Amino acid sequence: MPQYEILILSKDAKRQAYIEAQHGGDQDAVLSAMRIADGRPFEVWRDLTCVYRVPRQQITSRAA
Repeated sequence: MPQYEILILSKDAKRQAYIEAQHGGDQDAVLSAMRIADGRPFEVWRDLTCVYRVPRQQITSRAA
């Protein structure tokens, strides 16, 4: 199983939490991250590849 890193971000896109997990694939990792993030912005990484990143406007709009 591939190893993934889930980064939960603050409103100003700074890292608040770092989670390592194994998932069957990219889609499983992103769905898991969505549940963990609970509406907060997040990124999902597999090795050096970012497989999901919240659009920048979503992060900045949440900071307002």
